[in-house]
Amino acid sequence: MAGIVDKLQEILTAVGRLADLEKRQSAATKELREDLRRLGERVGEADRRLSVLESRFDGLARATATKARAAAQSAAALAVGEQIAQIR
Repeated sequence: MAGIVDKLQEILTAVGRLADLEKRQSAATKELREDLRRLGERVGEADRRLSVLESRFDGLARATATKARAAAQSAAALAVGEQIAQIR
């Protein structure tokens, strides 16, 4: 009879340990899901910021190109004006 009680005690101990392990695993899974959700939010925010920066850089690139063309045209006009003045 003592052997049966010892075996039952071992089984109950193992079942208790398994239950504790399942609880810890469940808590860890819940924490991991929450971490992944927060990470997804951060990635979404970074993506939005990147889109804003890309838009700003596109605008700056267009503005810079426009100014560069205007400066080149002014320089060309000055050069042509100087050449005409020298010809006179």
